Amino acid sequence: MLIGRVEPELGGSEDVVDVIGLNFYPHNQWYLNGPTIPMGHHEYRALSEMLVEVAERYKKPMFIAETGAEGSGRPAWLHYVCDEVRDATSLGAPVQGICLYPVTAYPGWDNSRHAEVGLFSTIHADGSRTVRKPLADELERQRQSFLAFEEQQASAL
Repeated sequence: MLIGRVEPELGGSEDVVDVIGLNFYPHNQWYLNGPTIPMGHHEYRALSEMLVEVAERYKKPMFIAETGAEGSGRPAWLHYVCDEVRDATSLGAPVQGICLYPVTAYPGWDNSRHAEVGLFSTIHADGSRTVRKPLADELERQRQSFLAFEEQQASAL
C-alpha cells in the first residue's frame, strides 16, 4: 500500500520508499499459531532466498536493520547472516549493510531477566561494560570477509 501497488487510491507511490529494512532473528520462522521452525529443519528457508525474493519484489536497496542472537550463539548467528547476505548479493540482491541489534545486553522487556545479546555486556556496578570477545572477533572476521568479497565482486566486473 505504501508504494501504491495495492490500493493505489490511497496515494502510495514507488518514490516514497528509498530502502527496505529487514529484521532477521533465529526465531523469525514459525508455523502459523505454532512453534518456531529451527534452522536445519527441512522447512526452514535460507535467508539468502528470502533476500533475493524481497529484491525481486521491491527492486530497492535493502539492509538487515536488526539481527542478533543471545548467549554463546551470537558469533555463529552473525556468521550465518553474513554468509547468507554474501550469497544473496552474489545472486543480485542489493543488500547494503547489516545492523547488529541490539549492540548491548539489556534487562528483559517483559520480565526481570538479563538478555545477553549484542557486543557489550550489561552494565557492571562501576558503570562499565565488557566487550564480548567471541562476537568482536567474529565481527572482525566478517569485516575482512566482506572487504575480500567486495574486491572479488569488483574484479569480476
